[in-house]
Amino acid sequence: TAGLASAGRRAAALLGAEDVSLMRVAGGELELLSDNKDTPGERWSLADFPATVRLLRERTPGQIVVGDPESDPLEVAELQRLNYGAVLMIPVAAGAGQMALVEVYRIHPQAFSSAEVDRARVVAQQFGPVLARLAA
Repeated sequence: TAGLASAGRRAAALLGAEDVSLMRVAGGELELLSDNKDTPGERWSLADFPATVRLLRERTPGQIVVGDPESDPLEVAELQRLNYGAVLMIPVAAGAGQMALVEVYRIHPQAFSSAEVDRARVVAQQFGPVLARLAA
């Protein structure tokens, strides 16, 4: 997974973002696979992030923006801990019923445009086969 650890930074460069995290969904948790402000292997309970659970279930992208009253306060607190202003979360099928999550971060608290979301979805889908091999 050494290549995967740095894949987030390459994807971020493609998307004009500050960082991209790749996470596997397993056993009610998110496990970080890429290298960013946190350490690969770190885990978070999905029970703490209901907005993330909803978009994984619906398999639809969603975003959290600091300062947006509609954004989940727990998700906003996590963004602030990382010193980011916005995150775009994109669920990705990782084979055999497994799900993964690609998170695209920007420093400024500005929503992602529909064109940015579309571009990020295309990039995120490229990780599906790699994440499926890891889940196998």
